Amino acid sequence: MSYEALKSVLSKGPSRAALYSVRIPKFGISENNHMNFLCDAVSVPGIRFNTSIALGQEFMGTQRDMPTALVYAKPLTMSVIESRDYIIYKALKRWHNDICRNANQPGITGGNGRSHRMNYYNNYITDLEIVKFEYANRSKILSGSMSLPDDCYDEVMRFTFINAWPTEIGPLQYSSMPDAPPVSFDIQFTYESYNVSQV
Repeated sequence: MSYEALKSVLSKGPSRAALYSVRIPKFGISENNHMNFLCDAVSVPGIRFNTSIALGQEFMGTQRDMPTALVYAKPLTMSVIESRDYIIYKALKRWHNDICRNANQPGITGGNGRSHRMNYYNNYITDLEIVKFEYANRSKILSGSMSLPDDCYDEVMRFTFINAWPTEIGPLQYSSMPDAPPVSFDIQFTYESYNVSQV
């Protein structure tokens, strides 16, 4: 690598893991119709090719791996730090109730009011976005052109998970210890595929 290329890489610095936003346009809870919440961690799944071996395609006795299927690793996992009003947890429970009737049990002791029945697939899926930000470049900061706090960040990449839905809402852990961490829980989503913009 040349000196100029190395200088260019080093001047930009490493990617900051904490600068991201999770957005779920459907089942929204905020004014802009997005469920935009505070995550402690998000793991963007990988992607791989399944392969099969092809023998002697060009040269006798040689073999090569040929792609047969594109596989999106699952699940999409995130850890959510909950607020005092439990907005995100309640929204996810409503979403689960849209997937499965009576997932939130009504508390009826008799009759069939507690029976589960799955909804139609298209009624509960939605696209889910993870937007990756980085601090604005140095020239933008020095020029003084930033007028809003949001101007401090540049969107560098956006992951769109197509037809996602939550397969699991993790347990809520409570503690009586005075130095206990904030309440958080894990969510797992499945999806069909995902798109990475600005590639």
